[in-house]
Amino acid sequence: MKMNSIRVELCKQADDEHRASIRQYAHTYHHDNVICFARAATNLTDNQFWAIMAHEIGHLIAGYEGSESDANRAANQFFGIKIRYRDSKNGERLETITDKEARKVSRILSKMDFVKRL
Repeated sequence: MKMNSIRVELCKQADDEHRASIRQYAHTYHHDNVICFARAATNLTDNQFWAIMAHEIGHLIAGYEGSESDANRAANQFFGIKIRYRDSKNGERLETITDKEARKVSRILSKMDFVKRL
């Protein structure tokens, strides 16, 4: 799979999943080569948004059978970051990265013409 063949979309199923679990903002494998986001993701901080984006890309790299830790490991290696988990108003144990790492993920993906912030 080529990274630039991945699309990002807002998704009703992701909205439903977010309503059921506040920390659920995105998912993969709903559609081929698509990362689906809940509309609520527009309320995330940049650090949270880019951490979740990196994590979801990590799922695609790790493969369908990959675990959450496999996804983080793949994202950490691909982007050269460290995904952490912190409680916030947007959810308990929500993915986050530093400001510098958020800029790095955004810059890498923008160079690939992959995605801009929702």
